[in-house]
Amino acid sequence: MAVFNTIEELVEILDENPQWIEALRARLLTRELRELPEKFAEFAEKTDKRLGSLEQRFAEFVEKMDKFVEEMNRFAATTNRRFEELEQRMDRRFNKMDIDHGRFRAAHARTAAVRQAPGIAADMGFQWTRCLGMHHLLNMITNGDTSDIDPIDLRKFRNADLIIEAVDDQGETCYIATEISYTADARDTDRAIMFAEFIKKFTSRKAHAAIAALSIDNRIRNITQSGDVFWYRLEDDDLEVR
Repeated sequence: MAVFNTIEELVEILDENPQWIEALRARLLTRELRELPEKFAEFAEKTDKRLGSLEQRFAEFVEKMDKFVEEMNRFAATTNRRFEELEQRMDRRFNKMDIDHGRFRAAHARTAAVRQAPGIAADMGFQWTRCLGMHHLLNMITNGDTSDIDPIDLRKFRNADLIIEAVDDQGETCYIATEISYTADARDTDRAIMFAEFIKKFTSRKAHAAIAALSIDNRIRNITQSGDVFWYRLEDDDLEVR
């Protein structure tokens, strides 16, 4: 029987008899401690499987989220495009409504101004005689010198809103070139002045520029206050259908 007195001698004996190590372990260690490596191996295996399953599920989740984000981006792009198309359609519709409303107001303003042509002449200190039609203006153009006038301006002249023939306090015939608008601006005053100059050139008689409008652009206020262009103020009641 092997006898030892020191740890070193025990280690030597065990080295010489390795089969004794297991018997010694069985005496020194509890069953739980002996089974620990095997259980740890089982735990590690199960943990690896669970982690693998979680990694797979996470990968599937990421893939689904990527598809979801892609679908959301497509939905957002489609929705934005539809909103833009709807906004464009609404803008076109509102613009058309604005244009139609502007034409409607302009038509009523023109009707009111033509109806009040005698009043326009009276407010300017003249007596109304008649309103000239396109055939009268064409006669002026035909019998006048148009060599230095742009044909486009002549076309505008023959389609003038309102040309009034009147007589002054001396009994002399004169004319009032009147541009009509709901809100008059520089375009209206420029045309009225230009048409008055044409009439002077074609008839050798006095001609005055006027505008008939409910309101005016502030940028032409000076020219109306100076008297270069007479402003006949229309009222809202004048635009009522009669």
